[in-house]
Amino acid sequence: MHVSIFAGPVEALRPVRTFTDGQLFEAIKANDRNGIQREVPHVFCTNKLLNAIRLPRVEKIYLWHNHIFAVETPEALLEDVDGVKRSYLYRDRFALLLMAASVILAPYALWVVAKKLYGSLSIPEMTDALRNA
Repeated sequence: MHVSIFAGPVEALRPVRTFTDGQLFEAIKANDRNGIQREVPHVFCTNKLLNAIRLPRVEKIYLWHNHIFAVETPEALLEDVDGVKRSYLYRDRFALLLMAASVILAPYALWVVAKKLYGSLSIPEMTDALRNA
């Protein structure tokens, strides 16, 4: 299963890079389902959910391939499944096209595309997790 659910609130939000579609965090700290605090490195959050993960009353955080796709507060469940899919599948497309044009880097570009396509097979797990929430 590629979906992880953590209990909030999120601690240690340290952004390391900002993209047009969101921010990459060095790591986030949150409790897992058993109440054990875990640190997840290199987590991406879309712009739609950036304000929500900083709320002190976050009850659950939903992660898929280190992408935050939903945040649950006592008032609402905020999700951005479409934004996460778009970020996961399309963010590096121009760099991959440039690498594919190079004879030396083409095998690596092909490997990255294959890895992303394999990862995209678990996209339905995001909607299943939200349905079961």
